[in-house]
Amino acid sequence: MLHSSDNQLVSEKLNLYNYHDWARAILLAISGRGKQKFLTGEIKQPSDKNSSAWVQWDTDNSLVCSWLINAMSPQIKRSFMYIPTAKDIWDAVRDSYVDAKDLSQLFNLRRRI
Repeated sequence: MLHSSDNQLVSEKLNLYNYHDWARAILLAISGRGKQKFLTGEIKQPSDKNSSAWVQWDTDNSLVCSWLINAMSPQIKRSFMYIPTAKDIWDAVRDSYVDAKDLSQLFNLRRRI
């Protein structure tokens, strides 16, 4: 049985400035629930959609997707909520927030000074 607290894995939602802290916290929370392989792609979607393996994969993938989406601020989640797999969401968020200039890290450094 899921409790309402099961859908909120981290206390701070992803915003424009906290990607690295958020990613670490969400990875720890998802790993603690034994679902990190959905983020890494180590658990592949079964090809036979009529199999019990596909049903289980779909259930678990949907759960991890909901954890990720529910850990984002409202304006950010809109960009990612229709991406079909947890791995694709995880990769898209990373690609959106990590680049050569990495603004979230810069913001955190400036805030600490």
